[in-house]
Amino acid sequence: MRAGRANWVAITRTERRGAAIFGLLIAIFVVRFFVDTPGLSLVFLAIFPIVLAAFALGRDAALLCGALAAVLSVVVPILSPGTDVSTSAQIVGGVFRTVVFVGLGALVSSLIERAADLRRRLTDA
Repeated sequence: MRAGRANWVAITRTERRGAAIFGLLIAIFVVRFFVDTPGLSLVFLAIFPIVLAAFALGRDAALLCGALAAVLSVVVPILSPGTDVSTSAQIVGGVFRTVVFVGLGALVSSLIERAADLRRRLTDA
Protein backbone atom coordinates (compact mmCIF):
# COMPACT_ATOMS: atom_id res chain seq x y z
CA MET A 1 0.00 0.00 0.00
CA ARG A 2 2.87 2.35 0.71
CA ALA A 3 4.31 1.97 -2.81
CA GLY A 4 0.93 2.77 -4.33
CA ARG A 5 0.68 5.94 -2.29
CA ALA A 6 4.20 6.96 -3.30
CA ASN A 7 3.23 6.66 -6.97
CA TRP A 8 0.12 8.76 -6.41
CA VAL A 9 2.08 11.49 -4.65
CA ALA A 10 4.97 11.45 -7.13
CA ILE A 11 3.73 14.04 -9.60
CA THR A 12 6.18 15.09 -12.25
CA ARG A 13 7.37 18.64 -12.71
CA THR A 14 5.54 18.86 -16.06
CA GLU A 15 2.27 17.76 -14.46
CA ARG A 16 2.67 20.40 -11.73
CA ARG A 17 3.34 23.05 -14.38
CA GLY A 18 0.32 21.94 -16.36
CA ALA A 19 -1.90 22.05 -13.28
CA ALA A 20 -0.62 25.53 -12.41
CA ILE A 21 -1.11 26.86 -15.94
CA PHE A 22 -4.60 25.47 -16.38
CA GLY A 23 -5.42 26.53 -12.81
CA LEU A 24 -4.40 30.07 -13.74
CA LEU A 25 -6.69 29.94 -16.76
CA ILE A 26 -9.62 28.80 -14.62
CA ALA A 27 -8.84 31.45 -11.98
CA ILE A 28 -8.91 34.18 -14.63
CA PHE A 29 -12.37 33.14 -15.72
CA VAL A 30 -13.63 32.79 -12.15
CA VAL A 31 -12.56 36.39 -11.56
CA ARG A 32 -14.20 37.35 -14.83
CA PHE A 33 -17.40 35.60 -13.75
CA PHE A 34 -17.68 37.90 -10.74
CA VAL A 35 -16.21 41.09 -12.24
CA ASP A 36 -17.45 41.06 -15.83
CA THR A 37 -17.17 44.61 -17.09
CA PRO A 38 -16.43 45.05 -20.81
CA GLY A 39 -14.09 47.99 -20.22
CA LEU A 40 -11.71 45.86 -18.15
CA SER A 41 -11.04 43.37 -20.99
CA LEU A 42 -10.36 40.57 -18.52
CA VAL A 43 -10.95 37.98 -21.24
CA PHE A 44 -7.58 38.77 -22.77
CA LEU A 45 -5.72 37.77 -19.60
CA ALA A 46 -6.12 34.24 -20.98
CA ILE A 47 -3.23 35.02 -23.30
CA PHE A 48 -0.75 34.48 -20.46
CA PRO A 49 -1.67 30.84 -19.70
CA ILE A 50 -1.74 30.07 -23.43
CA VAL A 51 1.79 31.38 -23.94
CA LEU A 52 2.98 29.67 -20.75
CA ALA A 53 1.50 26.39 -21.95
CA ALA A 54 3.32 26.75 -25.27
CA PHE A 55 6.65 27.33 -23.52
CA ALA A 56 6.32 24.79 -20.73
CA LEU A 57 4.13 22.04 -22.15
CA GLY A 58 4.28 22.17 -25.95
CA ARG A 59 1.97 22.59 -28.90
CA ASP A 60 -0.82 20.22 -27.88
CA ALA A 61 -1.22 21.78 -24.44
CA ALA A 62 -1.11 25.30 -25.91
CA LEU A 63 -3.84 24.44 -28.40
CA LEU A 64 -5.90 22.80 -25.64
CA CYS A 65 -5.41 25.85 -23.42
CA GLY A 66 -6.46 28.14 -26.29
CA ALA A 67 -9.55 26.07 -26.99
CA LEU A 68 -10.48 25.99 -23.30
CA ALA A 69 -10.00 29.76 -23.06
CA ALA A 70 -12.27 30.23 -26.07
CA VAL A 71 -14.96 28.01 -24.57
CA LEU A 72 -14.75 29.79 -21.23
CA SER A 73 -14.88 33.18 -22.94
CA VAL A 74 -18.25 32.19 -24.40
CA VAL A 75 -19.65 30.38 -21.36
CA VAL A 76 -18.90 33.05 -18.74
CA PRO A 77 -21.08 35.78 -20.31
CA ILE A 78 -23.91 33.27 -20.68
CA LEU A 79 -23.74 32.22 -17.01
CA SER A 80 -23.14 35.71 -15.67
CA PRO A 81 -24.63 38.27 -18.02
CA GLY A 82 -23.13 41.48 -16.69
CA THR A 83 -24.02 43.61 -19.67
CA ASP A 84 -26.67 43.69 -22.33
CA VAL A 85 -24.85 42.34 -25.39
CA SER A 86 -26.76 40.87 -28.30
CA THR A 87 -26.48 37.20 -29.11
CA SER A 88 -25.04 37.87 -32.55
CA ALA A 89 -22.31 40.07 -31.03
CA GLN A 90 -21.48 37.31 -28.54
CA ILE A 91 -21.22 34.76 -31.36
CA VAL A 92 -18.98 36.98 -33.48
CA GLY A 93 -16.83 37.81 -30.43
CA GLY A 94 -16.56 34.14 -29.53
CA VAL A 95 -15.45 33.19 -33.03
CA PHE A 96 -12.81 35.91 -33.13
CA ARG A 97 -11.52 35.05 -29.64
CA THR A 98 -11.29 31.41 -30.67
CA VAL A 99 -9.19 32.32 -33.69
CA VAL A 100 -6.95 34.54 -31.56
CA PHE A 101 -6.51 32.11 -28.66
CA VAL A 102 -5.95 28.94 -30.70
CA GLY A 103 -3.89 30.83 -33.30
CA LEU A 104 -1.70 32.29 -30.58
CA GLY A 105 -1.07 28.84 -29.11
CA ALA A 106 -0.14 27.48 -32.54
CA LEU A 107 2.06 30.46 -33.42
CA VAL A 108 4.03 30.57 -30.17
CA SER A 109 4.55 26.81 -30.05
CA SER A 110 5.72 26.71 -33.67
CA LEU A 111 8.17 29.56 -33.00
CA ILE A 112 9.51 27.69 -29.97
CA GLU A 113 9.88 24.48 -31.99
CA ARG A 114 11.64 26.40 -34.75
CA ALA A 115 14.07 28.01 -32.31
CA ALA A 116 14.82 24.63 -30.74
CA ASP A 117 15.42 23.11 -34.18
CA LEU A 118 17.77 25.94 -35.16
CA ARG A 119 19.64 25.56 -31.86
CA ARG A 120 20.02 21.81 -32.48
CA ARG A 121 21.32 22.41 -36.00
CA LEU A 122 23.83 24.96 -34.73
CA THR A 123 25.18 22.59 -32.08
CA ASP A 124 25.43 19.78 -34.65
CA ALA A 125 27.29 21.95 -37.15
